[in-house]
Amino acid sequence: AEYERIDNAAESRTEQLQNEYADVLSATTLDEATRTGLKEYFEKQVAARRAYLNGIGDLKPPDKATAAHDESVTAYEAVLAAFEPVVVDLETASTISDLDRIFSGPALTDAIARADESCRTLQTLADDNDINANLECAVAGS
Repeated sequence: AEYERIDNAAESRTEQLQNEYADVLSATTLDEATRTGLKEYFEKQVAARRAYLNGIGDLKPPDKATAAHDESVTAYEAVLAAFEPVVVDLETASTISDLDRIFSGPALTDAIARADESCRTLQTLADDNDINANLECAVAGS
């Protein structure tokens, strides 16, 4: 129940930010206003995800899930750490293609892949031990 509260709060904030910044998130050209809007959006998104991380980091899983939970938290920390320089790199982007390159860099994509895998491992552990949790992990290969 506590995880669902933390997750729902994070998802609600993400949805709010996506609505607030819909114009810049769907921009097809990159001008100064779009770059500024994207930077604001991602700074706020990182803050929202940091709050999520702090919340899940404070959770006390069953003993059999502690190692997988801790790995999941560590992996998510790595995503945020990899994402912070991406926000800074927005300053150097001059085209949408530049943005694609920035967001597909190996540091970020590898961190995301690790977090997704650790999420799936934790979900499998929960399922195998009748622990009621729906972590909404990304599907492998997506």
